[in-house]
Order: sequence, then C-alpha cells, then structure tokens
Amino acid sequence: MDTSLVSHSGTAIEHEQIFDALTTRQRQVLRIVVEEFVAHAQPVGSRRIAKERNLGVSSATIRNDLAQLEALGLLTKPHASAGRVPSLLGYRIYVLHLIGNHRLPKEHRNQLRRRFEAIDPNSPSWLLEATRLLSVEANSLALATDLRYVNHRLRHVELISVQDNRVLMIVVLEDGHVCQRMLDVPDKMAQADLTVISAELNHLLPGLNRVQIQEMALEASSAAKEFCQLVSDLMPVAEGDGSASIVQQGLGHILDAPEFAESRRVRKVVDIFDSGPRIEEILMLVPRPDDVHVLIAGDDRKEWSDLADISLVLSAYGIPNQAIGIVGVVGPVRMAYRYNMGTVRFMAALMSARVRETRSEDLLPEVIAP
Repeated sequence: MDTSLVSHSGTAIEHEQIFDALTTRQRQVLRIVVEEFVAHAQPVGSRRIAKERNLGVSSATIRNDLAQLEALGLLTKPHASAGRVPSLLGYRIYVLHLIGNHRLPKEHRNQLRRRFEAIDPNSPSWLLEATRLLSVEANSLALATDLRYVNHRLRHVELISVQDNRVLMIVVLEDGHVCQRMLDVPDKMAQADLTVISAELNHLLPGLNRVQIQEMALEASSAAKEFCQLVSDLMPVAEGDGSASIVQQGLGHILDAPEFAESRRVRKVVDIFDSGPRIEEILMLVPRPDDVHVLIAGDDRKEWSDLADISLVLSAYGIPNQAIGIVGVVGPVRMAYRYNMGTVRFMAALMSARVRETRSEDLLPEVIAP
C-alpha cells in the first residue's frame, strides 16, 4: 500500500523496517489484535486468538508473539490484564501494511450510490445531505468542505475594437471558462494596435494564474501593462484564497464511543469541531481527489496534541487543479479503518462525479459586466 495514505510520526522507511522485521505470523497476530480491539473495545489475549482464529499454533506461541510485538512498540498492555491493545504505532503499521483491500463490496457500493443519487444536485443543501449520508453509513462524525476553485490559468486573450473608445476583452481559461468585459479606454484604439497587444499578452500570459499575471505585467510593454492588470482582475478569484465553508453531521456518533465517556474528552472534541479554522487546517492535508489520507492521533505532533484521542479518514473530491473540496469521517483512534477508508473513498468518487456533471454547465460563456 502506498505510504502516502497515512500520516504518521516517524518516516515511511522506519515503518517499512519495522514491518519487514515481523514474521508472517506476527503480522497476522497484529492484524487480529487491531481488528478484535476495534470490534469489541476489550484487550485481546493469546487464548482468545488461539480459540477463535485458526493459526495452527498453541496459545503459548501466540503469547510469545504478543510479547515480541509489545517489545517493538506495536502493542501495549493497559493494566494487569493479560490482553494487549494496539499502540499508535501498531495502528499505523496496520493501516499502512495490513489493512489489505478496503474497497466496499459491490452490493454495498450500489446501495450507497442509489442513496446518494436520491440527493437533488440542484439543492443548495446537497453537500449537507451528502455529509449526513456519510455520517450514517460510517456511524461516525462526517465533515465536508464546499468546493474551492484553485489555480485558474489563462489560455488566451482577445481584444476587439467595438466603438471609438470601447474594447471588448475576452479571456479564455484553461478549463474552458470564458469571461468577457467591455472596457472604456481614454483614447480610440485601432484594431491593428489591439491585435499587437493581444499577441504580446498571448506570448507572456498563457498558463499563468492571477498572481503570476500581475507579476508578469512588470515585463510587459507600456501598452500591454494595463491590460495585464485588467486580465488578472477579470479572472475568477480562487475560492481557496479565503476560508472554506465546512459542514459536519453526526457529532453524537463519536461521543457515543466508550473512549469519550469522560466529560473532559467530550469537551475537547466539541471544542475542536467548533473551530472552523482548526478544522480547515486539518482538512487541507489531503493531497488529491480519490486518494485517502489517514490521520491517527494528530500524528503525535505537539501542535496537534488536542487530536490525541481521535483519528480522521479524509479524501478530496472535485476536479483536479480546478475545484477541490474535502470529505471525511472522524472517530476514536479505535476506528474501523478498513470500512471507513472504503466508504470515504467511494463517497468522494460519487461527489467528484456529481461535481463534473454540474460543472460542465460552467463551460458556457460567462459575460461579466464592466
């Protein structure tokens, strides 16, 4: 599995070395302990593994494997109990190397698709409804951000003389978006002069975003310099320049987990998700659509110490390099990672398809008044 799927303290090489040091049976035992503890929230002992899992070895042999996994820092012993529970490192090794195929079964995917397609794509609350659906499916707190346009880049500029002191400026973006503006110029400009300026702009500006176009104006001729600024002004402002709107559903799911029986832990979780900028800082970790990013206990980072009790499974949705949002689930560190990773990945794919369908209408010319 690609190590980019998980955030972790330590390097990917260190985790690879730890995993490579494990025997095949030790890997099986670690996977069993994680999955049993996730399912039942009780420490897992050697007798239980020997009784319920056919590993072909005695309870004493499994007990020795548990001790070695504990020595490697992959398991811990919470108290006098003979059972073990996964450590944060154990969870990370599990997600990186042992989780296997996390794709949802076909029947489950079809059911989720039908429920998603029942959400009206034209409804202003479709993102909230999709987040609610994810919360129910994952039995977890679900989060999503609205789309943020990113990296609008120029393809072509055309300047057309319309009247004595009026020029039509047409800006075509790389995504096919067309913007137009009627400009009032102080002096009459012949079409021949406008054609020369257009040629200069189309030599300097293609492939640049708004900020880069403003910088490129310094290299333009005096005649083209002002048009560089006008082109930049006409291009849509990236929504990523501001804070994303974040919706969340199902906080009660995470608070029902036994890990949050203490009021102190409940308060900490509520505080995190009451802070829009804090959530956005976390969500912006996700690299690209349809990838899955797992953040376990705040990566052990000091600045994320308030995340020590939770894990997040996140994915981006939308159109790469055009419009991107984030969707995911939050739960205790003792989380059903395989199921949640499959559910979030598939939901992100459904949402990306929805965005592609609805955004196709944006390819029609857009007239922007002066």
